[in-house]
Amino acid sequence: MKSLAVALALASSVLGVSIAADYTSRYDGIKVLRVPTVDKVDAFDELIDSLSLQRWKGTRQHIDVEVPADKYDDFLAAANSLYRNSTAAEGVEVTTMHDDLGASIREETAGLFDEPVYVGTYTTYNYSTPYSSDLNIAQENRVGLATDAWFNSYHPLADHTQFLRDLVSTFPKNSAIVSSGTSGQGRDITGINIFGSGGSGSKPAIVIHGTVHAREWIGTMVSLGYA
Repeated sequence: MKSLAVALALASSVLGVSIAADYTSRYDGIKVLRVPTVDKVDAFDELIDSLSLQRWKGTRQHIDVEVPADKYDDFLAAANSLYRNSTAAEGVEVTTMHDDLGASIREETAGLFDEPVYVGTYTTYNYSTPYSSDLNIAQENRVGLATDAWFNSYHPLADHTQFLRDLVSTFPKNSAIVSSGTSGQGRDITGINIFGSGGSGSKPAIVIHGTVHAREWIGTMVSLGYA
């Protein structure tokens, strides 16, 4: 079998977080509005800044903004005043994208934070058993590997690194934990080196690099799935 080296880098820009049961409650009552800016772009920017509102995104034609319940009336009154003073505002209207952002998040993420199924370390694995050349080991002997449900859920950084450690403990003759340095905040950029009979460093080699950007969590799961 040709040796194959696979390096899997998991950039630590994603912080390990504990998802609290009331995670979404901070967004309760917040409306997300799409506001046409017509010829009042600068005026709307000033209004949003004056009320300390959170922008989502915007163009030269509109801006999307979070508006808490206690600032909603003030914001609409000010927006209507700007429209009355604009000759380009005829027929425009503010669109409600989310009537209650907290409720929308709960609906979108239903089941996402449910406890995933993660196969723990088995005590039945015989480390003296020779490894097959294609690593085709029976499913019940794959120590520490996750079920499909685990790959469909969000996990904090600690879970990902534990997954890699478990994988190495399952295949100690064919893998090793590696690091490509530290992130800007001093966190280790952890990966796994997977290799065949030629040992680590043999060629050809493939590098799979996931979790380059924060919040792109699916890239991590794809990388771990390859591993």
